[in-house]
Amino acid sequence: MVLTIVVGLLVLLVALNAGGALLDTFFRPLPGYGLSPAAVSVVPMAAGGGRSLVILEDGGLWERGRAWGPSQMEPTEVMDGVAAAFAGGGSTTLIITSDGTLWASGQQIGGTRNSLIQAIEFFSIAFRERQYTREPEAIMENVITASASASQWSHAAAITSDGGLWVWGDNRFGQLGTYSTANSHNRPTRIMDDVIAVSAVGGNTFAITSDGVLWGWGANQQGLLGNSSTENIRSPVRIMDDVIHVAPGSGRVFAITSDGTLWGWGSNWRGGLGDGSEVNRESPIEIMDDVIAVSLSGGHVAVITSDGSLWAWGNNQDGQLGDGTTDDRKSPVRIMDDVVAVSAGSTHTLAVASDGTLWAWGNNNWGQLGDGTTENRHSPTRIMDGIKIP
Repeated sequence: MVLTIVVGLLVLLVALNAGGALLDTFFRPLPGYGLSPAAVSVVPMAAGGGRSLVILEDGGLWERGRAWGPSQMEPTEVMDGVAAAFAGGGSTTLIITSDGTLWASGQQIGGTRNSLIQAIEFFSIAFRERQYTREPEAIMENVITASASASQWSHAAAITSDGGLWVWGDNRFGQLGTYSTANSHNRPTRIMDDVIAVSAVGGNTFAITSDGVLWGWGANQQGLLGNSSTENIRSPVRIMDDVIHVAPGSGRVFAITSDGTLWGWGSNWRGGLGDGSEVNRESPIEIMDDVIAVSLSGGHVAVITSDGSLWAWGNNQDGQLGDGTTDDRKSPVRIMDDVVAVSAGSTHTLAVASDGTLWAWGNNNWGQLGDGTTENRHSPTRIMDGIKIP
């Protein structure tokens, strides 16, 4: 059993994801993830802060890697009865159990021990001030999805079963949407209704309401909020309509509209927007058509189109685009076909093909590709078979 878990964790390592990732072995659809609340399932791969998470079929959540301090070379079971888990960019893990209770472990951004202020003050003091807990701590109930930004400006967001959006954590950029930057919150605060998707990343929060409107607030450097401005926003601002999925990360944001059009805005460092330039965009611009999924972290982006093709662009210094080179790409490059799921991390990428095979490429310093080596791979490398797919 332990050997099975070790192998499973090794091959399911995904890239460090500053925007957070979801996982659910049972592929239970979560509102707002992918194309629609009802049609798209969650891939059972997630990583953040140098560690890997996996949920087994019995509902057990296991962790392996470097959450903080020394690496955990052997898998450790975190808890049972888990329906979904979300890996923040730091060490934070948000967990939803089958009864709808939201739990948190790792770097604290809320909870009963009043540790939020301690957890965020370390950023202005020193790393030694950071507070952690390895034991999961109950945060709130009736939660259907959540997102954590355990980065330099830690905050989190959760959607309850009645469509309420709740936020807590650091608020220095107005990322909680409470019309103020005066106070952080160590308890969830309800700020919106009728919300079907949320993503907390860096100093920003993005949400989609049931009418397809995309809202954003918080830090606005390089036009990240897409409102033709660079001024920070302390309350939700309407960005665009007809949106079914939003994917923010690394100073840029992508949104998929109901017709499959991919839009991007924000930082265009190393061609990360995919529009053929390196010009930052303060409002959404059209990038591609027929897109059904997008994943980004670090400086590169990966998307899947309706025909199953995988495309990538942006930073490629470790071969994370998978095009056989280490050259940056400012426009989409076709990588492989028959792909049903992709996870782009800071320096490597994972993809699942329609036949259930797992492929990986990019940086492999920690053996995160799962091919038994520490050699970087510049093209998709087959890792294993038998991956369960949506």
